[in-house]
Amino acid sequence: MRKLFYILGLALLFQSCLEEAEIWDSSTVKSAGQWWVRTYEADGALAEDYGNMLTYNTADDNGEMWVDFAGVVTFNGKSLVDTDGTTFAGSDKFAITNGQVFAGLGSSKTGVKTDSIYMQVSSGGVIYTVAGHKRTGFQEDQY
Repeated sequence: MRKLFYILGLALLFQSCLEEAEIWDSSTVKSAGQWWVRTYEADGALAEDYGNMLTYNTADDNGEMWVDFAGVVTFNGKSLVDTDGTTFAGSDKFAITNGQVFAGLGSSKTGVKTDSIYMQVSSGGVIYTVAGHKRTGFQEDQY
C-alpha cells in the first residue's frame, strides 16, 4: 500500500512540473472553415449549386489564408485577411474582392444558425459571386 502512495505522489509531483501548453488562435480564425457555397455568374444566374469550399490559415500565420474551391470556377490561392478577421481580399492566382464573413447570419439546410460567407472572384475576365454558409457537421445539413 505504501508503494502505491509513493508512486501516486511521484506521479503528481511529475505532473506539476510539466509546462502548460500555450493556447492561441490563428490570425484567420474568424474566417477559417469549411463552407457550402453557391456560385453565381455576373448577371446573377446560378452557375453552380452548393460546392464545398475551404478557407484556412497559412503556415506563416501572417494574416493570409488559403481559399480552396473546385467548381465552375476553380481557385486555390492565398488571400489577405483584415485585422478584424472577417473581411478579406487579394490576388494570388485569382482575384478576390469584397470577401466577408458574417458571424451567425447564415442558415444551414435544416435551419441551424451558422456563419455566412460572401466574395467576388475574378477568373479569366469573368466575375463570379460566391456565397454560402459554414458547414455544421450534422449529416442532415450535407449537400
